[in-house]
Amino acid sequence: MTKTKLPNVSPNVCLSWSWFKGWGRPITECLAFIRWRVRIFVYRWAVRLGIDIRLNEDDRRILEKIILPSFAADDGIRNVLFVGCDWYTKFYPRMFPGRKFWTLEIDPRKRVYGSKLHIVDSAVNIGNHFLSEPLDLIVCNGVLGYGLDSRDDVEKAFAGCFASLRTGGVLLVGWDDIRTQLAVPLDQCESLKFFRQHVFPPFGAWRTLIPNRFRKTYDFYIKE
Repeated sequence: MTKTKLPNVSPNVCLSWSWFKGWGRPITECLAFIRWRVRIFVYRWAVRLGIDIRLNEDDRRILEKIILPSFAADDGIRNVLFVGCDWYTKFYPRMFPGRKFWTLEIDPRKRVYGSKLHIVDSAVNIGNHFLSEPLDLIVCNGVLGYGLDSRDDVEKAFAGCFASLRTGGVLLVGWDDIRTQLAVPLDQCESLKFFRQHVFPPFGAWRTLIPNRFRKTYDFYIKE
C-alpha cells in the first residue's frame, strides 16, 4: 500500500486546473501545484491497475482507520451510499464486505473509482434513487464547496439524504471549515434540521474537528 500527502500549499489553493488561471501566485505554490497534478495523473492510472494508493492526511486516516471501520463492524449497516469518488476512494467498498455499497459521482470519468453499484449523478438528486430501498448510512464527504456550491443545491442534497435513509439511518457529513468554501453555514441549513445530531461512540461527540490546514470536520446525524 502506497500513501501520498497533499502538497504543502495554502488552504485557499483548490487543487484543480481552474486554480492555475491568472498571474501573481507564489512560485512555490505554482511548483507544488504542477508536481501534484503530475502525481495525480500517475496515481489515477496506478489505481486503475489495482495498486492501493491512499492519501496520507490526518483526516483521511481518521476516516479510514476509525469512522468507516466502526460502521463496517455494525451488523445493522447493510446498505451504504458513499458520495464522491476519486482514486483515493477506490478501495472503500472492500471495507464493507457482504454489504450493498453504492457510490455516487457526477463526473462520469470517475466511474472507474466507484463501486459495482455506481450512479452517475449529482448529489442534488440523491432522493431520486433510493426511495424503494432505504439506506442505512450515507457518507457525504468533501463535496460541500467542491460540487455542492449553492444554498439551493445543499438544501436539496440533504433533503434527499433524509428521504433516502431508513429510520435510524445515519448521515456523515465531512466538510472543510474554511468559510469561503461553504455556500451555507451548516447550522443554518434547513434540511439538516430534519435530523438529530448523533453522538458517534468512538469520538463521544456528534462533531469532530481535525486540526489540519483544511480544518476538516466530521458531523454525524441520525434520522428519527
